[in-house]
Amino acid sequence: MGLMSFHRSNITVKQSAEEIEAFDTIYQDYPNRPFLSPHRDLKKWLDTVETDRQYIVPKKMMETFNDGLFPGDIILLWRVGFNTLHTDSILPQYFEYHYGIDGYERLNVLEKRTFIRRLNPDENLSWHTLPQFKSILKKHQIKGYSKLNKQEMIAKIIKLIPKKDYAQELSICGYKLTAKGEEALKEHNDIVEKHPKKG
Repeated sequence: MGLMSFHRSNITVKQSAEEIEAFDTIYQDYPNRPFLSPHRDLKKWLDTVETDRQYIVPKKMMETFNDGLFPGDIILLWRVGFNTLHTDSILPQYFEYHYGIDGYERLNVLEKRTFIRRLNPDENLSWHTLPQFKSILKKHQIKGYSKLNKQEMIAKIIKLIPKKDYAQELSICGYKLTAKGEEALKEHNDIVEKHPKKG
């Protein structure tokens, strides 16, 4: 049985008080309560874990390190380090079902605690597409861009359009590790080593 069998993305599933109490009972001796998404078919999950314990978050995942980070936070830092994670990214369900965290909320925490940062507008341009660049240039009545490649368009936007203006046109924002985040990732590399890798 896969996670999708009891996870309903973008659909709020009714969870009764009794079901939530049963969930809390499973994790009652944990130092921190694992995240419970409103999209989880909690009844089906409870029925499943009666016989299949693999979907119960391991207790060690809910223990924080001295720096206050959870193991799941380290995996978030690892993913940010690939420079492919942005504000509209869809995070894997294993953050909830194996690491016990709300990945989106923890990204905010990591940003507030300066383990990661959002790209500045100049850096962030590279995450966007040629059609978006053409739209920005056209909106600002700048001509002569039809034959330009991506890097040439970026240079033109930076040179000719005020940063505050084109920053408002960018639909997503990428994340980047700070030196503090890189150090935390290095310190807890054993968590990354144990994380299942594709291929």
